[in-house]
Amino acid sequence: MADINAALDKLMADAIFQAQGMVRLMTLSCPGGEHGLNPSGYEGFVNSSNEVGRILVDLRLQLARGEVSNAAPQIDAVENTLEQMIGMVHNGCSGGPSGRDPFHYGDVINIKQRVLGSLDAVKAILGA
Repeated sequence: MADINAALDKLMADAIFQAQGMVRLMTLSCPGGEHGLNPSGYEGFVNSSNEVGRILVDLRLQLARGEVSNAAPQIDAVENTLEQMIGMVHNGCSGGPSGRDPFHYGDVINIKQRVLGSLDAVKAILGA
C-alpha cells in the first residue's frame, strides 16, 4: 500500500507542478506593447488556473489521508476546467481573420495533456 500511496503522491505532485506553469506561459504572450500583451480571456484563464491548483492540492491531501471517494469527480472537474482554459486563450491575440493563438499556446496544450495523463494514471490506480 505504501508503494501505491507514493505513486499517487508523485503523480499528483507532477500534475500540480505542470499546471502551475500554464499561467506563466500565457502572461504577455501576444505581440504588442513594450513587453507583450495578455491574450483575451487571460483573466478567466488565471482564475481557472487557480481553481485547478486548489482542486489538485486538495485532492493530493485527500489521497494522502486515504480518502478516495471524491477523487473521480474532482479529477473530472480539473479535466473539464483545463479544456475550458485552452478555449479561453485560443485565438486570443489580435490578427488574422479571427485572432491568433498566443506564443506558447502549443506548450500550454502539451502541459494540459501531461496533467491529464497524470490524472488518468491516478484514476487507473484508484479504479475510478
